[in-house]
Amino acid sequence: MKASEYLKDFEERMRCAFSSEDTIKNYLTSVNSFFKFVSGRTESDPALLLRKYITIKLQGYEAKTVNLHRSAIVKFFKLCKGIEIGTDEVPRRKEPKKLPKIIAIEDIQRAISKTLNVKHRLILSIFFGCGLRLKEMQLLRCRNVIKKVLWIEDTKGQKHRIIPIPGSILDLLNSYISEIKPDDFIFGDLCKRTFEKIVSNAFSRIGVKASPHMLRHSFATYEIASGQNPFKVQSWLGHGSIKTTQVYIHLSQAMLSESTDLLQVKEDCTNQMGV
Repeated sequence: MKASEYLKDFEERMRCAFSSEDTIKNYLTSVNSFFKFVSGRTESDPALLLRKYITIKLQGYEAKTVNLHRSAIVKFFKLCKGIEIGTDEVPRRKEPKKLPKIIAIEDIQRAISKTLNVKHRLILSIFFGCGLRLKEMQLLRCRNVIKKVLWIEDTKGQKHRIIPIPGSILDLLNSYISEIKPDDFIFGDLCKRTFEKIVSNAFSRIGVKASPHMLRHSFATYEIASGQNPFKVQSWLGHGSIKTTQVYIHLSQAMLSESTDLLQVKEDCTNQMGV
């Protein structure tokens, strides 16, 4: 088979496995890059070729990018060749753990209040008030609004979930749907880049950098900080494991705690000692 035929076969198999469009796109790009690298090489062992691809072609790349390419190529050999490549043969790179970036709630409120466009204000409110992923916002349909909840069906991992709609958003959402009367998708055919611009432009007006995913991080953190059960937040976010949600528990605890002002303590102790 030619490389193009293998790619087509790989795409079809991923679609049969209900892989997301983003995953399919990224995996095809990675595997195509791998094909170009191995073209003309005499080695035939898949694990050896993958190790060489990583050490030569991906030298200097971040661990997250290397792991993406590794996962794509491992998936290709499994689906299209029936060959398993284990982590003992080609280990994953250890990715540095980074704390999610969140936005001060006062800045979020200011950005929303200064957004005059009703559609844009509603988008900002749902991103923060419901914690949706960007793709989920893009695919949000009228049928997903059921009384006071969002029924999210087009989601990562094909996991359906229910998210309560805050009262401050519900009236605005219902009013928007009643006035615009969208046929299916609530926000029409807006692309992902447009959603990103709506968020970044709204916050740039108040001198703050922001993205849809930062609003999702902020939603999770402030919900837990306000006393919500982490397992509820896990369900609203659509996380498969509570371990994924735990980072927001740590963030919320850090927000609620106050460190000791050691300089002040030193000054107080000095005064008490009469120095």
